[in-house]
Amino acid sequence: MDDLHGLQFALLIGLVFVASSVSTTIGFGMNIMLVSFLQFIVPPVQLVGLAIVVGTLNAGLRAVETRRTRTGAISWRLFLPATAALPAGLAVLCLADKILLRRLFSLVILASSILLLTGIQRPKNLQQRPRRTYGTQMVLGAAAGFFGSASGMPGPPVVLCSLIQHWEKELAHAVFARFFVFIGLLTGIAMFVTGQFETWTIVIGACLTPVVGVGFLTGIWLRSRISQLQFRRYTMICLILLAIAAFVNTFLMNGN
Repeated sequence: MDDLHGLQFALLIGLVFVASSVSTTIGFGMNIMLVSFLQFIVPPVQLVGLAIVVGTLNAGLRAVETRRTRTGAISWRLFLPATAALPAGLAVLCLADKILLRRLFSLVILASSILLLTGIQRPKNLQQRPRRTYGTQMVLGAAAGFFGSASGMPGPPVVLCSLIQHWEKELAHAVFARFFVFIGLLTGIAMFVTGQFETWTIVIGACLTPVVGVGFLTGIWLRSRISQLQFRRYTMICLILLAIAAFVNTFLMNGN
């Protein structure tokens, strides 16, 4: 995959554009979409690196957009355990069998998509919201750090935390953006230090920077024009089907 031919690069541009638009519209989903589609053709380490680069670019734009929204101490209760768990995920990425890694990616996508799909609906009685416990935020922050460095998908645990604790939309968008920037930069630095950040990843990521920006602007335009509830549902259903297909494909690749 070191040399992309024209059709592959065109597909990559289209996928990054769509993923950036979706992520800006609903607040999450970019890395899940990238890993879901690209795991068929991109080796795991390159895939995680590329997802980190373009995902962090999109999150950075969204962090600037939501800079006036205060998140209190929630961000730090996610950041600190994520930092502690990140080395374990990086070790998995370095040492695990590549077929097993693809299966891990597929299972993470499948489990997270099901959880997000079943948790999308807001509670009817807002007076019965669960308390925003510190423990929940810290445990799911650690899970996000592990999965972010192992699979390039830090989002599902953090989004699950927002669903469990019923964060308001503005708060959720701000926390997601800041957390994804933080974990993306941290994972990228760790991969660079351990020699896993390849020249291919940096070059392709730089070429895709304008695509991420156009997708971001498109997502802002879409945000006020569609039902986010229905959009999230359809997106999660597509990812569930794709994760099942990807998981089955790992057995075909392995000759089973």
